[in-house]
Amino acid sequence: MSTRANINIQFGESCIWLYSHYDGYLAFRGYDLISNLTHSKNAKEFLNRLLNQKEEPSLYRDGRHTYELTSEEHGDIEYLYTFIFTNYPDGSDVNLIVHQLEPFNRKERRLLLDTTIMGITPNEINEKCNLIVKEHSKMLGKQVA
Repeated sequence: MSTRANINIQFGESCIWLYSHYDGYLAFRGYDLISNLTHSKNAKEFLNRLLNQKEEPSLYRDGRHTYELTSEEHGDIEYLYTFIFTNYPDGSDVNLIVHQLEPFNRKERRLLLDTTIMGITPNEINEKCNLIVKEHSKMLGKQVA
């Protein structure tokens, strides 16, 4: 079973929806998103990084794109990641909101994270997205054991 996620990126008057079919969890997709954010200067660079990212080919998956453009929120997701870039057009600050959707009632959302990152730097992202970093560390610990 896949853990689907939507990523909503807002900057200025633009609102872009991306969809990810696999591994929507904080420990995986959330960590991938904040890692890409760390290496981006602004919203445009962040979006370009996501759109150009490809999955590693494996026995079960080909090397397709990790994120695909979509026109709206997907009807069957478990996680929703929203990035609201401010200081437009520079996009140096971002508000990150993460919701987990209930499995049998998609309208019921549990807020997991709502934080403002002032300047896209590794230290700021690590501090403000500590929940995601901890989930990723726990996942890595389980893989090592």
